[in-house]
Amino acid sequence: MEIRPATPDDFAGIKAMAHAAWKATYADAIDGETISRTVEEWYSESSLQAILDQPETDFLVADDGGVVGFCHGYVDDDEGDIVRLYTHPDRWDEGIGYRLYERLRDDMRDSNVPEMKAIVVESDEMARTLFTRMGFEQSGSGSVKMGEETVGEVVYSRAV
Repeated sequence: MEIRPATPDDFAGIKAMAHAAWKATYADAIDGETISRTVEEWYSESSLQAILDQPETDFLVADDGGVVGFCHGYVDDDEGDIVRLYTHPDRWDEGIGYRLYERLRDDMRDSNVPEMKAIVVESDEMARTLFTRMGFEQSGSGSVKMGEETVGEVVYSRAV
């Protein structure tokens, strides 16, 4: 498996993988229609291209003959933000998410940021456990609007 920068050729695989991950992760907390609409919006070709076009942005995929995981992070002043970190549900517990995180963290170290932040949907116990295991500590909370729903979020931080 290769961890590498995403390209436009990966967009269809990223979107399909995101939909599978969201359905498996959020089905009990977020309405199925809201999941589909949000994935369509957040993972459209134009949205993904906009991510690639942003300066100081890392958009990585785990490629194992197709996209099996991806992460998106960026550097803003003296902080690195992890926006997305997903693995295909069929590949959970294989360490793919951790490998993506390690590469992202290394890239952020190269940018000399002292701190990383990750925002996780409050009901996503798997992500909350993962970030805690990776040395993050809860540092705040908030919410995000997804369609007509407002979903709670938890903010995690750690030194790079």
